[in-house]
Amino acid sequence: MKDSKKLNGKDLINIGVFLAIYFVIVFAVAMTGFIPIMIPMLAILCPLIGATSYMLFLTKVQKFGMISIYGILLGFLNMITGMGIYPFIGGIVFGILADVVYSIIGKCKSRKMAVISSGIVSLILWAN
Repeated sequence: MKDSKKLNGKDLINIGVFLAIYFVIVFAVAMTGFIPIMIPMLAILCPLIGATSYMLFLTKVQKFGMISIYGILLGFLNMITGMGIYPFIGGIVFGILADVVYSIIGKCKSRKMAVISSGIVSLILWAN
């Protein structure tokens, strides 16, 4: 009998697709930081605009571990783009924390926990 608690290939593909969308959106918004007047706005715009793709990702999350992998990979992508080791460490910590909040506390159904989870994942970007 198939265990529905384990992550399968479809879950991993969903993680990869939505992570790529999130990373491209946040990277494009962050590039507006080259305009000096936009630098203070990045702390608001990146999480706000990136939250759209993250919320779409949460519609596919049904198992514990998907958000943890998402957070770890997001931290890794930030690390290899030159942000140092701290986003990777933040990706591990905040990814697991967001997973606990949404998957365990919110049971993958609570809108309130989805918003809190989105806020926690956005902390990965600012883990410097």
